[in-house]
Amino acid sequence: MANPFEKTACEYDRWFEREGVLLYLSELLAYQRILSPLNRWEKVLDVGVGTGRFAVFEKTVGVDPAYSMLKLAAGRGVLPVKGICEKLPLKENSFDLVSVITALCFVKDQPLCVRECRRVLKSGGTLILGFINRESEWGRLYIKKAESGHPIYSRAKFLSFEEVKGLFKGLFEIDRVVSTLFTTEHKLFIPEEGLKKGAGFVLVRASAV
Repeated sequence: MANPFEKTACEYDRWFEREGVLLYLSELLAYQRILSPLNRWEKVLDVGVGTGRFAVFEKTVGVDPAYSMLKLAAGRGVLPVKGICEKLPLKENSFDLVSVITALCFVKDQPLCVRECRRVLKSGGTLILGFINRESEWGRLYIKKAESGHPIYSRAKFLSFEEVKGLFKGLFEIDRVVSTLFTTEHKLFIPEEGLKKGAGFVLVRASAV
């Protein structure tokens, strides 16, 4: 089945600068917050990098199955690698930090994706997962769109925080959680520490075990 992101890469990328700009900035603020304090991460991997909007480190390696997305990401300094999360074309114990931002919901085999992230991480390395919380206004909105046959969201499987914890079991220990997008208003949200009830976008920072 054709990857819908191949044909929509430019449209997808424009969303971050137009109608979605305040939501994107809210997510970016939350991402920057959970990264702080910065460790000495020398080798960074962004899984499901898309067009590179969250690739905030220099020389980030970005994996994505959509060539058109990778082309735009490369223009932002990402080192592009075509591949899927369930079978990362990378060596084990290679990275200090792996980030998966808003991408896990589109992965067919989510447990395998998380195991692959652990495989390529060095012992004690850091995983940062950002996901749309299915138990929120945003989650319910996207699920409704999926049920209506939306070409993108119909392929998504949105997760709750408890489901994410289940995927991490035996692989990662959660160190920190940051929440944002508390309503479906298009405005700038200030991120808050911890899992906040109703938060639409949740970031989890975890250490590889």
